[in-house]
Amino acid sequence: MYPPKVDHLIPGYDFTVAFVGSKTCFHSLYYLGQLILDSHLDVIFYYFRKKAEVTKTCKISFTTTDTLFNVNVLKAYAATQDKTFSWSKFAGLCDYIVGFQLPCSKAWEEVDHVFMPIYFKTQMHWILARFCINDWCIYVYNSMVSPRDIGI
Repeated sequence: MYPPKVDHLIPGYDFTVAFVGSKTCFHSLYYLGQLILDSHLDVIFYYFRKKAEVTKTCKISFTTTDTLFNVNVLKAYAATQDKTFSWSKFAGLCDYIVGFQLPCSKAWEEVDHVFMPIYFKTQMHWILARFCINDWCIYVYNSMVSPRDIGI
């Protein structure tokens, strides 16, 4: 993409949840077929939370997680697959739920929806999950087309 000599942004951009000091970060957003990085999603989700907090015009009450939440859930699942789950071992997950982990985040008890980015490493693909607290249901939004979707 960019040779190392010209890839630097000086000064870089501080997006509160991520710092961008490379042109490559913006290049991958502009061109189709490029990977979306964790930092891209973390910034987007931060600005969703920030806009909801500042404008107060959003008709639904929500919060979001970040890409690290996905990693922590997978680690917790792997560690407790054959055992009883203990919140004390995974206090970091509790911090998300009570709204302490992320800037502009709300406690899950104060909202109706929690939006979560989920990464599938084998397909190198992000999906969006929406945990609807009132329905106690997780809705999944997936843009990947599978053979079944196109009738194969």
